[in-house]
Amino acid sequence: MGGAAGTRRVAAVAAGLVMLAGAASPGFAQQRIKLEDFLASPAASAFKAQDFTAALDGFRNLLSTYPDDPLVLRYIGITLDRLKRYDEAVAAFGEALRVAPGDPAILFFLGVSEYNRAGFGAAEEAFAAVAAEAPDTDYGARAREFLAALTANTASRTAPAARKPWDAYAQFGLQYDDNVGAAPDGTDDRDSLGSFEYLSFGYNLVNDDEWVLRAEASGYFSQHWQHGFDSQDVQFIEAAASLDHAAALGGVSVVPSLRYGLTGTYLEGDELVIGHRLAVAADIGWTSSLKTDLFYRAAIDDYEDEGFQPVVTSRDGVTHEAGVTQYFLFETFGRESRLSLGYRYKHRDADGMNHDSRTHTVSAGLSLALPEAFTLEFSGYVGRDEYPDFQGNQGERETDIRGGSIALSRPISDRLSASLSYSHRREDSNYTILDYDRNIVTFVLGYSF
Repeated sequence: MGGAAGTRRVAAVAAGLVMLAGAASPGFAQQRIKLEDFLASPAASAFKAQDFTAALDGFRNLLSTYPDDPLVLRYIGITLDRLKRYDEAVAAFGEALRVAPGDPAILFFLGVSEYNRAGFGAAEEAFAAVAAEAPDTDYGARAREFLAALTANTASRTAPAARKPWDAYAQFGLQYDDNVGAAPDGTDDRDSLGSFEYLSFGYNLVNDDEWVLRAEASGYFSQHWQHGFDSQDVQFIEAAASLDHAAALGGVSVVPSLRYGLTGTYLEGDELVIGHRLAVAADIGWTSSLKTDLFYRAAIDDYEDEGFQPVVTSRDGVTHEAGVTQYFLFETFGRESRLSLGYRYKHRDADGMNHDSRTHTVSAGLSLALPEAFTLEFSGYVGRDEYPDFQGNQGERETDIRGGSIALSRPISDRLSASLSYSHRREDSNYTILDYDRNIVTFVLGYSF
């Protein structure tokens, strides 16, 4: 959901933070209503409860008592915007600017309403004024985000009502893998060149300022070109549905999501596993530079091949996984960069004792925006797998895992992008026959329809 979801989140944060940020607005020196009285008003309470029709009536009642009050006029504009009455919102912000010229809060929300009604030139002008006049405020930071989005999407942006409800993405990759199948140390001739294709299609059944209900289908297909590794070729297909909701709670942007997917994975065209995937997540924007992602995932896998002794070798089972990633956002070369720190825990309860497992993983990442639209990304992780019921001569199986990657990417056009990456993974087990190294170099072309 890329740019559209990002814009909804910015708007949600802005609407939620306005009560806090408003106190610093220059136009407030001439206001006729005290801030504490405004916040205690029934209109403000209705706005916080997202009852925007009642809030609009309440703010208009306040305006009859406090004519030409810039705070009340601003909230009338914001409320009209939330009701999708964008032309009226722009007019209300114009009235507010008449009595509080240059107010960055009013200019920011004027830009949001102009953006929402596809007045991109006027939106860009308003956001540029905010970024210039109030660069160190939350409004200035959010204005720069909108300006970046407007610049990035100049060729493809359209009015919200006219945006197509579907999207599609295709990817083609070339890959060199020096250890296909993760064979143990000392195994010869495990390297191979190969290729893969990825296709996805999504259709937004509902897509407004707050809710996105979406149906998706995707497929991944890989081929190895040498050393007879056909058995490692993978075909993966998924059908999924997801629901996202953008909201502001106490001045914090919160985007919870729910997703279900039905998957089928095949090796050499033979059915390997049918899976059910459920994911619950929340994207929390504390400030313009601090974001937290939380997730929980559950998976049920049904393998066609249960092995020679299912009570030991069957991989059928249920997996539970939960984690948190903290993002620290900053700007380099006029674009967003980010530092991330994460932790996840995975527990697998399999029918076969050899596949019961617990995994702890700590990760870190850095994404840097560079000149000429390049992006450089680093990631690293360390983890530990524990197989408490493993049936082997050394009892419980334990594996230490570490790895990382580096990638360089760049858009070639509005729709076409390219990336080059290298990844490394190392596993060391108390069963040394399972130790291995793996290095992969990948080149990818991606096209958005």
